[in-house]
Amino acid sequence: MRERIIIVVRSIVLNRLALVLAFGGIVVSGLLSLGHLLKVKLPCGAGAGCQTVAEHASSYWGGIPVAYYGFAAYLTLTILTILRGMRGARPGPLTSVAYYLSLVGTLVSFYLMYTAFTVIRTFCPWCLASAILMTGIFLTYAASLNAEPEPEPAPARESDEEAPPAAFGMVDTLLPVGLTFCSVLVLAMMGAMMLRGPKIDLREGAHALLTLESLVPESANVLGDPSAPVTVVEFADLECPACMEYAIQLKEYVKRNEARVRVVYRHLPLQMHEYAFPAATVGEMAAEKGRFWDYLDLMYARPSSQLDMNQILSAGQSVGVGADEAKRRMADDKDPAFERVYRDLDLANRLGLSVTPSFIVLKEGLKPEIVGSNGLIPLLNKPQYKTAAEAP
Repeated sequence: MRERIIIVVRSIVLNRLALVLAFGGIVVSGLLSLGHLLKVKLPCGAGAGCQTVAEHASSYWGGIPVAYYGFAAYLTLTILTILRGMRGARPGPLTSVAYYLSLVGTLVSFYLMYTAFTVIRTFCPWCLASAILMTGIFLTYAASLNAEPEPEPAPARESDEEAPPAAFGMVDTLLPVGLTFCSVLVLAMMGAMMLRGPKIDLREGAHALLTLESLVPESANVLGDPSAPVTVVEFADLECPACMEYAIQLKEYVKRNEARVRVVYRHLPLQMHEYAFPAATVGEMAAEKGRFWDYLDLMYARPSSQLDMNQILSAGQSVGVGADEAKRRMADDKDPAFERVYRDLDLANRLGLSVTPSFIVLKEGLKPEIVGSNGLIPLLNKPQYKTAAEAP
């Protein structure tokens, strides 16, 4: 009898473990889904490429983000696990369905991780977390399949020593409620944080550089009325998916408010992006011909966030920068175009900027503001940044 009780307790504990892992999967896949749904950037950590993975073709099946399928799978596994708990975690059809579903989920997770490492050549910690959670659920259900069915209760009263603790039923009732509350709370908090965008902190003493003289050089690439009272200095990366996605929205905003807002583009090619610096250098060559913004439109209009040298050279040729000229000048670190990109990168490093896109908003009489893409337009729509005619 004692061995049978141990088997029952083991099955219940495994079911609870599967439930915790499934709720963890709901949180992770929920955050990935929110990123797609809200079109915002996930907090990812230095050197990681969550946005690059999210934008890649392999992250969409039938035009639907894979994260949505993952969320549905974890939700299904959670429901199956709760139902098993209500039945005393006995092995049966529910266990088999959850086992095969988690097996498929594990295989898909490994395929997606393989694609991220070998094809996209980047790393997504959220995707790895999801793969670990799904694998854990699969292993838990594999262990549950080996458990013996719970024996029929004996007609005679069992001693307290032989019966499972009465608290087991209470725990299996409260655990899903507590996990649901925690999951909703985490998703709400992370969703709000994603909408606000990453917090951008400057280096100590960098506020002295937040002036028009430091941020807007004579050779600056300016979009909008050069005499507009509000200056938005954008530090961006031409290989950055978030910059690419936000570019159209920002350009349309400036077009509607060109007498009030101008954008000054500064280069911040991130080290993790192989082609960002060459792309920025060719952009400066285009600027010499008065075609910088045409070049930018071509770069951001590419069908995928993935970038290669052929795309850079093709965009350059479209604005009058020949491929041979571009290759020769990119190889010369004394070239004026190269030096202007390095000048921007050096300024970004002195400011302490490491996130793209980052925006510095300047207006005479107001304190400079540093925001990410999610906070820019709400900031520009505040009364203090509007003209007297626009202000309520």
